[in-house]
Amino acid sequence: MSGQSAHQIRIFTFYNTIWSMTQECNPIGVKCRLNVMGKLSYSDFDEYDRKALEAAGGDVTDTFADYYRSRKNAKQRTNADLILNCDVEKSYFYQIMKGNRIPSRDKVLRLCIGAGFTIEETSYALILNENAPLYLKRRRDRVLAFAVAKGLSVTETNLLLDEQGEKTLQ
Repeated sequence: MSGQSAHQIRIFTFYNTIWSMTQECNPIGVKCRLNVMGKLSYSDFDEYDRKALEAAGGDVTDTFADYYRSRKNAKQRTNADLILNCDVEKSYFYQIMKGNRIPSRDKVLRLCIGAGFTIEETSYALILNENAPLYLKRRRDRVLAFAVAKGLSVTETNLLLDEQGEKTLQ
């Protein structure tokens, strides 16, 4: 994948993850093929891209802030509720939502856990923010995935991380 940006590699990884989860080569009905150079190519990438993003559980968005807003609205969460649940500064939260600040991976995790996102929604939010998705070969990410799956709060997640000898969410 030399010559590709980190963002392109993350998007490729995301599509690869969708493909692996469904155990099918063509989960959304668009023709794809592997050319002789080993690079993945799509016959109608725009359609594939749109359908894949919709399959990820939200509107077709390009930024973390847009995706987070669409998911929080779908879950009928208020900003005040999220600020309290995520344990983030009010001004910092609004700067993120306006797209003026790019949160760290830990802040994205805090926001997703506080909003009650699923593992898939959380991983997709991390990718949109150009962070690594939850990777189950890393112990800390397994603890985080467990916390997300069980619906633990940010405080409970930090206690679990500390109990397991892992770095807490900053």
